[in-house]
Amino acid sequence: MTHPFPLYVLRFPVRLPAVAAAPVSLDWAARLGIGLTLAKIPLTIFMTWLMFARAFEILNFVVVFTMLIDIADGVIFERSAHANNRFLRESRRIWDSALDRVVIWTMLCLALIIAHFPIMLFLILMLREFAVCGVTSYPYIKRGFVHSP
Repeated sequence: MTHPFPLYVLRFPVRLPAVAAAPVSLDWAARLGIGLTLAKIPLTIFMTWLMFARAFEILNFVVVFTMLIDIADGVIFERSAHANNRFLRESRRIWDSALDRVVIWTMLCLALIIAHFPIMLFLILMLREFAVCGVTSYPYIKRGFVHSP
């Protein structure tokens, strides 16, 4: 099954696979939580631009802002009436984790190349990131695809 999760933010009303065929309108907490998760995409692009512009002072604030958004997206989504919907919850969790990796890996690689980040610290952090990926992906690999028919 194709993973249509970002469409849930844009469509009114939506059809959730685990619910009856009738359309369901997501509440503000679900939309805001999912929207904050997807906000990491433009934030990564903006942080990349700041890195190339060598605006490190502004970049520090944007990184902290991104960290706060990462915390807030899950907290806000948990207040949703749809937080117990397995498909929506797992979809958001997969996208959140994947976008976290995109932000972290992009910033670490650019910091190494542009800001002369210490290579040993870079290797330690990337090794940790690969370990996190392996540990968090293992249950999904073991069970098969999350939303398989």
